[in-house]
Amino acid sequence: MKLTRFALVAIALQLMSFNLQAETLAEAVDKCRVISNSLKRLVCYDQLAQRANNLEDSELAEFYAKRPVAAPVQGQTYAPVASDNSAMPENTFGLELEVLKEKKAEASEQTSIVGKVDEDPYGKLIITLSDGQVWKQMDSEQFRLSAGDTVVISRGFMGSFYLKKNGQNKTLLVKRLS
Repeated sequence: MKLTRFALVAIALQLMSFNLQAETLAEAVDKCRVISNSLKRLVCYDQLAQRANNLEDSELAEFYAKRPVAAPVQGQTYAPVASDNSAMPENTFGLELEVLKEKKAEASEQTSIVGKVDEDPYGKLIITLSDGQVWKQMDSEQFRLSAGDTVVISRGFMGSFYLKKNGQNKTLLVKRLS
């Protein structure tokens, strides 16, 4: 019984992937949007993301040009977005994703030297690196850090960042302030 269900699911997935190849990206997005089961909808969007990664930039630009754009809410203003990467600061590791939309490749970690360590009123560390980046401790772990220490900041799951002192295994959840 379980084996036949598995076989049916496998066949259905193969048919879905075959059908996705024959339709345009816009049609596939519309089909995913109407799926009521959240897990199936997520799988559908994941398959589309893989397809989109294989498309040329011109095909993606054509896709986004055809999509309707939502009108802004009354009284709401938006900051202009830079159209070229030259207007963006060189060192953007850890900044919010809105700033990094133009950038295609992001670093997964960076190594730096601690310039200064302060504490906020709640006892959480505020770490200023030698290159001017400021990071704040987000968890309540005890962590010894002093100026001159070498640290590695790595990207975690769902936009989180972890700071690790070079040569140690203990990590600290951090957020970039500037």
